[in-house]
Amino acid sequence: MSNETNTQTWTSGDWKKRSRTKPPYNGIKIQTKTVYDNEDKFSSVSVSFIDFTNNVNGVSSIIPELTLEEGWANIPKATISSPPSSPPSGLSAFTVNGKVKLSEELSGIYLRIHLYYGVEHAQREEIGYIIKFNPIKTT
Repeated sequence: MSNETNTQTWTSGDWKKRSRTKPPYNGIKIQTKTVYDNEDKFSSVSVSFIDFTNNVNGVSSIIPELTLEEGWANIPKATISSPPSSPPSGLSAFTVNGKVKLSEELSGIYLRIHLYYGVEHAQREEIGYIIKFNPIKTT
């Protein structure tokens, strides 16, 4: 049995505390939830990508389980959560494209990203190590 703990959030460099009144409304958020095994060792992480570019409420996509062994994983397209008759808030509103991976370094385990997002004429790129995870669960 595993324990889900340690939820962390990262926001893009263009994040605003108050959303704009027209697109692009805001940047992106990446949220993680760490899973440790019965021996309190790092097992995996779930990664959610929430894009606020074209939807003030955000459109999300998730990688339910990312492990160290996987290497680079493509960010999946968002699933449509609103009825087809409503304004574009599903797939067309999700602008995040790229990949993520877990990287084990001497100082810990890190989520690495290489992604693009935003409106077509002004896309932003984010590259780097953004969230650190402990290899052993701490209380």
